[in-house]
Amino acid sequence: MRVSKEFKVGLLAVVSITILYLGFNFLKGIDFFSATNQYYAVYDEIDGLNVSNDVILNGLSVGRVAKVKILPGSGNKIVVELDINSDIELHPNTIALLTDQGLLGGKIVELIIDSKNSTTLLEDGDTLNSELDQGLIASVSETASPLVDDLGITIKQINQLLQKNNESITSTMQNLEQSSLLLKQTMQQNQSEINNLITNYSDVAKQLAFILQDLPPVVKKMNQFADSLNDMQLAQTAKKLDATMASLNQSMEKINQGQGTLGKLVNDDSLYVNLNQAVESFDKLMIDLKERPGRYVNFSVFGKKQD
Repeated sequence: MRVSKEFKVGLLAVVSITILYLGFNFLKGIDFFSATNQYYAVYDEIDGLNVSNDVILNGLSVGRVAKVKILPGSGNKIVVELDINSDIELHPNTIALLTDQGLLGGKIVELIIDSKNSTTLLEDGDTLNSELDQGLIASVSETASPLVDDLGITIKQINQLLQKNNESITSTMQNLEQSSLLLKQTMQQNQSEINNLITNYSDVAKQLAFILQDLPPVVKKMNQFADSLNDMQLAQTAKKLDATMASLNQSMEKINQGQGTLGKLVNDDSLYVNLNQAVESFDKLMIDLKERPGRYVNFSVFGKKQD
């Protein structure tokens, strides 16, 4: 059986369109190979929630937004169809919270499951409890609103203060302007005296510069005189020191030669020996005087001398 080229082209087109459709839906988050259950949530507003946005449970994507439909007969409320993995067990008190996905992210539906007080499970097609999160931007707006109000009140008070003190500020500026004009007139009237003062100051500066030019030689001469005076005093001190050292050397030579009392004491030990013997004799005398005082002190009632 021969297959025509038209059939091949048609078959290829069908396959391509099918693959394109499946790939596009896969990128949107639709998984045709996993079983899902459909649940519904009703909101007063969805604030930018779109089809294919994620359904999150504990930070994990467990489904997607399948459809978004408005209900004109129910106060224009919006019903959102959620495709959620069939292995996720939802209870009647489960909340579908519409919130922000971070600061720069879009909207998501977060599932809040509380199974403590319920043992029954929701079936495919049931409606979840819905809540609308305030959102990060709204929280910041509410926090910043009092600050903006306070800033407005502060600016208003500053404006009132400026209005009250407007006359004082105007008067101060006028006085400042009058003082400036008066100073200018005074400068103009005394311009000649000011010029003379500047000229005299210039002459004094020139004379001072001329004096300063002659000052270095005088300073140099004074330094030379001070150096000469220091040299004279140093020479006299050196001469006196030399004389003292010469006298000391002579005295040391005499001592070494045994001349004088100090020389004999240093070089001859006989004086030291005699002095030592005299001290020992005196010591013995004092001991004997202490032990036998009768030998040296004669005192008797009858006049008899003790041996």
